[in-house]
Amino acid sequence: RPPPLLPPPPADAPPFHVIVAGDTGAGKSTLLNALLGYEILPTSCCAACTATVIDASWGEVWSATVEFVAEEAWRETVTAAEAHARAGGDSSAAAEASWERATAVYGSPLADATTLLARLDVAELLGTSRQLSAGGDADLADLVAPFVDASASASDDSGDLSPRHLWPLVARVHLRGPFAVTAGGVLLRDVPGLADESASRSGVLERVLEAADSLLLVSSINRAANDKGAKSLLPLPLRRELLDSGYLGDLAFIASKADLLTPSEVSENLGLSAGTSAAACAAARNAFTAHTLTHWFHEGCPPHLLPASRSPLFSGWRERGCLGHEGLRFELPVFPVSSRDALVLEGVRPGDGEARVFSSAAETRIP
Repeated sequence: RPPPLLPPPPADAPPFHVIVAGDTGAGKSTLLNALLGYEILPTSCCAACTATVIDASWGEVWSATVEFVAEEAWRETVTAAEAHARAGGDSSAAAEASWERATAVYGSPLADATTLLARLDVAELLGTSRQLSAGGDADLADLVAPFVDASASASDDSGDLSPRHLWPLVARVHLRGPFAVTAGGVLLRDVPGLADESASRSGVLERVLEAADSLLLVSSINRAANDKGAKSLLPLPLRRELLDSGYLGDLAFIASKADLLTPSEVSENLGLSAGTSAAACAAARNAFTAHTLTHWFHEGCPPHLLPASRSPLFSGWRERGCLGHEGLRFELPVFPVSSRDALVLEGVRPGDGEARVFSSAAETRIP
């Protein structure tokens, strides 16, 4: 890949946090891989993979930092898991989430909390961090898999099963590499699903949204217009606030998997002519999705906040230190994208055959 065009930020400049959020199966990790330009994060067509917060930022060499949870936090998890087991599974969602995490590490049935917390193979990890160095993107993907993939086992070739899985013990994984999209100080953050069956993964989102400078809300295009999980993050008061005082770039909606479609069904649903090509069907569905989401975003908002009543410029931009420039007022950008076709067309997934729908990376909207 060519070197990034943006200059590196000042050494003391804080990163610009871009949070990627959405339900399980929305294609967040595939989107991150496409944005980074490398196949590093685990993906699956069958179940949730990403089990912890993953950051990605610029680095001259391939590396990662794995941060494990603090001892006190893990003690609370194990104690709650023991209480959940004693209650026969009839307890709170938080206790159930703790039980899930504990059994992923120790196995089931659980021993008492005192015995579990005394296990040195787990205790020695708590509150520590581990530095990983890699020779390339594929090497980095292999090294971080046990720490980020909920389906990956921690067992090694010797048959050691202690602990069974590492992901519940990991607070965050920070990837560094020559990711052009992160040049200039951007930090991309992938978080577990909004509505995973795993309550322990879905609960992470509330803690990381506070650090967001920009939010990419991801939903599969076949359900984006009715995605309750994604829309729950955008209640009417927040939408009004964004339209009233927000800036372009604070939030974008990503309708993923634009390459997955049946032309005959799309043609029938959208009133297209029989025999319309897959590419034309995709373009029509993309336009319909963008229109539907934009209409929903403005529902319930007062007339002065509707697009026809608003100037695109916002003089408050000067308050952000950009003297002499007018800022663009917030609008909801909707990007129907195909991460899979982008990865294929850019040669990142040579084993996946041809692109399904799009003929160039630009058409996938990933760039």
